Amino acid sequence: VVQRLVRLDRLPKQNSLEGLMLLQEAWESHDIAVCLADYYKGLSKFIFVLQLFIVWAVTVCTALGYASREEERCEKMPAYASQLPQLPGLEHVPYASVAFFGAIFVSLIISVDALLNAKGRWRQLRAGAGQLESMIWCYRTRVGDFELTGTDLNSLGPETKLRRALIAWRRNLMTGGDLKLSGFSRAYPPSTFTHGQFPEGGQLGAGDADDHYSP
Repeated sequence: VVQRLVRLDRLPKQNSLEGLMLLQEAWESHDIAVCLADYYKGLSKFIFVLQLFIVWAVTVCTALGYASREEERCEKMPAYASQLPQLPGLEHVPYASVAFFGAIFVSLIISVDALLNAKGRWRQLRAGAGQLESMIWCYRTRVGDFELTGTDLNSLGPETKLRRALIAWRRNLMTGGDLKLSGFSRAYPPSTFTHGQFPEGGQLGAGDADDHYSP
């Protein structure tokens, strides 16, 4: 009787079938969000580096074009013609045209970057993945919104709250991150899922004390 009255551990011995299925769905959404966040992070970094390179190239071409025009002026003056630096193979490069088309290309890249919104999606997905992981841990430890209020450890109240929280999380992520639900529903390679959701993802290591599902 004393053991039943004085209970330090209020966690259930195991999760219900509904809870396990919800955890599987939650970890799956978390891993997909992390995968998409890494993709948009790489895309945003690539676009940024490409913009820097093209702007640098436009600046160099503009400077060389100005120098070539000055050289043409000085060639008309015999006193300065012998002092001009020689640029073999670069005398006939159309620097003005290269700079012009480079500026157009930069404008096009900026427009594509604004359309893709890779940086904003990356940050939204990263924040969403962290929020979902925190939610999963709160459910597994039965704290916060998932706390057991009664003495019945087999109550399905936490599972109901987790299901509603997952629906709200997915809705907020889709609207706040300018994302489409199709990104989460398409097939991903087994290596994407790292929390033992599927057998194809590989077994957990022997030194891994957490199975990502137990209370």
